Amino acid sequence: MKKTPERKLDVLIQEGLQLLEPTEGTAMDYDCVVLTQMLGRDYEYKWLAEWRKQNPNLLVINDRVQGGPLTQEDTSCSDVTLYSVGQDKIPNTMGGGYAICHHSDELCDWMVTETEKLPFETAWARLTFVLWKLPTIMLYNIKPFNRFCEFLGGVVLGLDRVEIVMGYRKKNPGFMHDGFMIRPSPALLQSMNSLSVEGEDARWEAMQVACTTRFKEFYTHIPEDLKETISMHNSDTACSYFFVRCPNIKKSRALLAEYGCFSAQNQTYLAANKRSQPLVNNMLTLPMLLHCTDEEVKTVAAAVVECWRTIEKDAEEVVDSGTGYGTAAWAGLE
Repeated sequence: MKKTPERKLDVLIQEGLQLLEPTEGTAMDYDCVVLTQMLGRDYEYKWLAEWRKQNPNLLVINDRVQGGPLTQEDTSCSDVTLYSVGQDKIPNTMGGGYAICHHSDELCDWMVTETEKLPFETAWARLTFVLWKLPTIMLYNIKPFNRFCEFLGGVVLGLDRVEIVMGYRKKNPGFMHDGFMIRPSPALLQSMNSLSVEGEDARWEAMQVACTTRFKEFYTHIPEDLKETISMHNSDTACSYFFVRCPNIKKSRALLAEYGCFSAQNQTYLAANKRSQPLVNNMLTLPMLLHCTDEEVKTVAAAVVECWRTIEKDAEEVVDSGTGYGTAAWAGLE
C-alpha cells in the first residue's frame, strides 16, 4: 500500500509460485502489504524479508485461508495472518475467522480493543443464519438431497444444471457480503474455539491435505499434454475450492452439466487490472471432490478433458498458465 495518495494501488506480477518485487519505488514508499495465498499453496516472496529490514514500520497482512497446510506458514514476513472459517472454507464453523498476530503485542491489543467495540451477534441472528444455511449444507454434503433438488429444478421447473447452480449460489452465497462488522456470538465462539484445543489443529491440517490428495488423484486422469493447460499456474494442490481452467466458461459449464457435474464460475477472486482479467475469467470451480467416489472423480476429469478437446478456445479468456498476475494487492493507507 503506497503512501502517496496519487497512486494507491500496485499489483504484484506473478510468475509461477513467485510474487515479484514491484519495479517502481522502494520499501520506504509503502506502509502496508496485503498478501492473498490461493490454490492450496503459499507463494514465494523472499524480497519481502529485505523490505521489512529496510522499513521496520511496514505492516504485512497475510490472508492465508486458501494457502498451504497450517504448519507450513512462514511467519517471519507476516505481522498478522487471517483465516476465515465461514461456509465454503476448511474448516467450516458457519461464520467468523481468526487473526493471528506474530510479532507485536501492541498490534494484538489494538485489534482486540477494536473488535470489542463492535456490537455482538445476537443469539437470534446466529440461529436464523444457521437455519437458513442448512439447505446449502445438505445440498453440498448429502447426495440424495442433491439429486432431489436436481429433479425438482430440472424436471419440475424445467431448469438446466447451470441455471440451477447460478440461481442458487446467487441467492445463497457461502459468505457474507455485508453486515460482518460484528463480534462473534458465544455460540460461534464455541464453534471456533473447538478448533484451537490440542489435537484439533492437526484435524484442520488433515482436511487441507485431503483436498490436495483428492486433487492430485483428479490429475492422474488428465493426459500429460493437457495438465499444464488445465491447471492454474501449474498447481495440483487445493484447499476447499478445486479450481481448473476451461475454454469458454459458458460452453464448458454446459458440457460439464451433461456429465452430471455441477460447476461454478470463479466467485472468489477479482481481477486487479485488465491484464489479470483473462486469468480470472478462465477459472472454474469443480464439484467438491472430497465427497466424490473414485469413479466420479474420473468422470469429472473426463468431462474437463472433453471441454478442451471439443470446445474452441476463447482468446480473451485463455492465458498462459505459467505467468499471470497474482491476487496480492498493494493500496495506500490514508
